[in-house]
Amino acid sequence: MYNTRNDDRAWLRYTDNGQTNYTCLNPNSRDYFDGQEVLTGIKIESASHC
Repeated sequence: MYNTRNDDRAWLRYTDNGQTNYTCLNPNSRDYFDGQEVLTGIKIESASHC
């Protein structure tokens, strides 16, 4: 995943082996999911960092 927003953070909701987890991406940053993680939601917030 890559957050292309310049001034907004992005919260990612995902499942990993059936368990729901959350991670935050700072503006213009990326995160990698492996084959078992499935993205289930994205929330954009107007904050410049997590």
